[in-house]
Amino acid sequence: MNLFSKVLIFQLLLSVVGNSVILMVTQSPPYLSAMEGGTATMTCWINSSSLERRIEWSKVLSEQRILVLSSKGNITKPYLDYTKRMKHFLNDTVSTLSIFPINRNDTGVYVCEVLIEIPPPVYRMSGNGTHLQVQVVNNEMAVSSNDNTTGSTWILIGCILSIILIVSVTTSFLARKLIKKEEPMYVNVRYRNKTGENKRQTETKCEGSTHSKFIQ
Repeated sequence: MNLFSKVLIFQLLLSVVGNSVILMVTQSPPYLSAMEGGTATMTCWINSSSLERRIEWSKVLSEQRILVLSSKGNITKPYLDYTKRMKHFLNDTVSTLSIFPINRNDTGVYVCEVLIEIPPPVYRMSGNGTHLQVQVVNNEMAVSSNDNTTGSTWILIGCILSIILIVSVTTSFLARKLIKKEEPMYVNVRYRNKTGENKRQTETKCEGSTHSKFIQ
């Protein structure tokens, strides 16, 4: 084996060992639950900023692995029906994948994988994956919830109207009672005058009789 071959083998060994030591991939969150129609966001941290790296996001179902996005440099390519529903953010150390709106078919395990193809051989490292569970809203439950909300609303309105009615009746009763208490007492003037005249006439007659009796 000549010197050139030894140097080449040594360089290849260094590249393999170097990549295995340097390249690390951490994925978060490990579990993600979201409602249908919402947004699912997954993040992958990479400690290599090599320009030759390629980042792939895949969906794993049973033994099947489906590529959903591939990114290298400034080129990002989504696959399948994710073309209009996927956003990808990438800088030197972070790759963030967002799917909106999600549906029940998006349930599965999403894995971030980093590949360094130059210098050879190709070296790859994967994250632990994000288990995405899409929660489906049951229409019957939604209708029942709406009915319960409507019933509660009417009960609240009825209570408010009852309170208003009670307050109105109580206020009216107290106001009438107060007005009646302060109302002046009117006397029949004609009756009082007539009574006074009769009294004076009686006194006059009594005086006349007394006087007459005294003369005799």
